[in-house]
Amino acid sequence: MNHQYLKPQFLKFLAANPGWHASAAIQRMEWRDHRGKLASAQNVGRRLRELVNDSKLLVEYRKGHAYYSIAEAARPKHQVVEYLPDGSVRVTYRGSPAENAVGNSQ
Repeated sequence: MNHQYLKPQFLKFLAANPGWHASAAIQRMEWRDHRGKLASAQNVGRRLRELVNDSKLLVEYRKGHAYYSIAEAARPKHQVVEYLPDGSVRVTYRGSPAENAVGNSQ
């Protein structure tokens, strides 16, 4: 199974669903490789641990069970381009647009 195909799927899912997710719940979801073959629960767990080792996911253990969340460094960024009065351009990066909307409403 192609490892590099599953990992981006996990990152996309965890970025779109903030918070902590039980490893068992993630493993029970239907994940498919590039050929459409279902990934085993063992394979999913292994890839999640690899993403923790790559510092893209955070892991927390509660009563012997792993919970995963996306690391801030791996969270997708939103590029903001500002055109300044002197004709120059300022480019900044912020968290995802949906995340900013949630943060601004509080």
